[in-house]
Amino acid sequence: MPSSARDALHRLVPLDARPRYWRPLVAVEGSLVAALATVTVAIAAFDHDTAVDPLYEILLPVVLFYAPPLFGAACAALGGGLSQALALGTAPALVWALAVVVGDAVQALLSIPAAIPDSPLWAIAGTALVIGVVSVLAGFTVGRAGLLVWRRLGSGGEVA
Repeated sequence: MPSSARDALHRLVPLDARPRYWRPLVAVEGSLVAALATVTVAIAAFDHDTAVDPLYEILLPVVLFYAPPLFGAACAALGGGLSQALALGTAPALVWALAVVVGDAVQALLSIPAAIPDSPLWAIAGTALVIGVVSVLAGFTVGRAGLLVWRRLGSGGEVA
């Protein structure tokens, strides 16, 4: 890459400047998690055969399983630390579990008969939490390695 193009890219995305650029990731993931929690409460509280079931079948795996490694890699590449990446990995499972509890409470308040779950909530939430943490750590490692390679290529291959 010519140095002028690299300099232009560095001006657009400065990797060594403050503030850290991982904060928009938190906003995007927060929006996804809030949408998942809202749909979870709606399904758990009101009707198990609603029109939002197809949305839930798409949103749940994306937020719990596919997004954490991408957010971890982006967090590392944009200068975020491991604690921010771990927060991005744990938040979806914890918020989903809380949304299920809130949905069940709303269902009990409205005297709607509750469906018997296949597995206990702690087992499902714990599994999602482990998968989120492991996948965000894998994404963070890939993102950090990519950042180091980018910096190595940016310095002309010299050891900094």
